[in-house]
Amino acid sequence: MKKEPEIQNPLADERDPFLVALGERVRELRVSQGLTQKALAAKCGSSQAHIFVVEAGAQNVGIGAVLKIAKALGVTPGDLLLETPEEAPSKVVLDRILRSHEDIDRRISAILGHIESIIKINEFLSPMYLQLKAYLEREKNDNDQT
Repeated sequence: MKKEPEIQNPLADERDPFLVALGERVRELRVSQGLTQKALAAKCGSSQAHIFVVEAGAQNVGIGAVLKIAKALGVTPGDLLLETPEEAPSKVVLDRILRSHEDIDRRISAILGHIESIIKINEFLSPMYLQLKAYLEREKNDNDQT
């Protein structure tokens, strides 16, 4: 039996998956912050209709709009532009990086403390060293003359 060709529905969703994902992220962040589309629009100097279009992923979004929306939502533009959730670093990874940086900061602080101690010891011992060196040179000179 001959298979009939598949006919595509002209009303099928042809939105760009990237724009759809961007819109979903904007919507998720907006809702999580308890903002309406109108409130977000006011915060970023846009219109409610524009926020609706962005969230729907219905048309291209300019970089200026992305910057304003990100700022209004308190996130970086990169947070909005990651193509898929899989590309976003997980909370576990971010927590590990943060702990790693905190550990590095503690180690650097400890090293700086040791360096400060060494400098203080050096400041204390340096005059004594110079006095001892001068004394030994005098002693050597005295012994050479006798």
